[in-house]
Amino acid sequence: MLSELHITDFALVHRLALEFGPGLNVLTGETGAGKSIIIDAIGSVLGERTGPEYIRSGSDRARVDATFFLEENGTSELSPNGDEEESLSPEAFAEEGLLLITRELSKSGRAGIRINGRPATLAMVKDVTGPLVDVHGQHEHQSLLAPEHHVAILDQWAGREAIRAGETVRAAYKQWNDLQRERSRLVTDEKERNRRLDLLRYQVEEIDAAKLQIGEEEELIADRTRLAGAEKLFASAAEAMAFLSEEERCATECIGVAVARLRDALQIDPDLQPILETVETSLYTLEEAVRDLSSYREGVEFNPERLAEVEERIDLLRSLKKKYGDTLEEILQHRDEAVAEIAGLEHAEERSQELDDAIASAYTELRNRCDTLSRFRREAAPGLETALMRELADLSMEKTKFKVEMTPVEPGPGGAERVEFLLSANPGEPLKPLAKVASGGELSRIMLSLKSLAAQAGGVPVMIFDEIDVGVGGRTGSALAAK
Repeated sequence: MLSELHITDFALVHRLALEFGPGLNVLTGETGAGKSIIIDAIGSVLGERTGPEYIRSGSDRARVDATFFLEENGTSELSPNGDEEESLSPEAFAEEGLLLITRELSKSGRAGIRINGRPATLAMVKDVTGPLVDVHGQHEHQSLLAPEHHVAILDQWAGREAIRAGETVRAAYKQWNDLQRERSRLVTDEKERNRRLDLLRYQVEEIDAAKLQIGEEEELIADRTRLAGAEKLFASAAEAMAFLSEEERCATECIGVAVARLRDALQIDPDLQPILETVETSLYTLEEAVRDLSSYREGVEFNPERLAEVEERIDLLRSLKKKYGDTLEEILQHRDEAVAEIAGLEHAEERSQELDDAIASAYTELRNRCDTLSRFRREAAPGLETALMRELADLSMEKTKFKVEMTPVEPGPGGAERVEFLLSANPGEPLKPLAKVASGGELSRIMLSLKSLAAQAGGVPVMIFDEIDVGVGGRTGSALAAK
């Protein structure tokens, strides 16, 4: 149960501490006294989105604390979506049977919510408090006018097995629907698929025709530089040869004369031996360089045709890089990806047949799960009708007839039937949809009866009613208060 609620600087409330006892607790007051603020505060600690606008004027922060006492076997073993999630159950967070949820708001926009002092997300808090609290808002009874809400009420009455069956139906429908969508894309995109195949095949053929070699671009650029500068290279080598060995007074001749002079001087002064050896070494080195330079000069290639081929190859590589990648590696990677995509597209017909088989199988599974859910609903409907009419009789609607109408429909995420509540408020009147015959006061009483049945069935331990008596007065109001 909800045992304590502390509110600080929330909306118009400066400080408020409420203690609740077991059973019925009633908060009354004039219009504008702040009853709805308490409901909003409770909503904030239940994980509802609450912004800085709820901070009291003149304050920078607001805070709401709610303390729940978890009675033994008082909470559901299931999370709100019907799955076993012990990690998000109230008991998993409770300490000595107490669960404290704190919600803080800040004008800076930073907000925090904690469960027993541990930081949590709004989604976590909703999961934890879902089995604990059911809030009936001021206008919730209006939801009974929408038949799409009736099926959830019936499933809740039918129990956990029906809820689980509903989840398996939704899962089966999603699988069937996803397969259908994939199959539809294959059919719808056939022309686009053919266009894509043509493009990919062209790209692969273009890249394969180029016969790319990793590293060739650098070699081609070096070849182009040499071929384009062949004339200058030959002239430079020839001029160097002339200065070294061909011209009058060339380098080799001069050094040779120097060697001869040093040999003559060595006869007089032996100390010149090291210098002579150095100069002789220089002469040998220079003669070797002359031979190498001569070979280089003879090997300089004057080949305009080869230069044109290199230029053309470089232009091809640049063109491919503009289309498929910044490097040859990326171009080849694009080629491999295109080949893989082609294989996938070419097997689309096989995939189409696989999908047809999978769709048929998924539909059969959906149909079977819908049948199971329908059985739970059919078995539960008479009990809900009887129980609700009994509850309504306590609320001055003893002449009311109530029926759960189930109309078969194509299997969908909600099952294979449309559920709608029918009502006859007076003897002799035919059963008609609630939206056509129920007044505001009758809707309030029907909603309270449904909530009462949920409580009797061991539903959530805390039920909050905000103006459940809309449209009800007089003796009926007293009956409703007693209920």
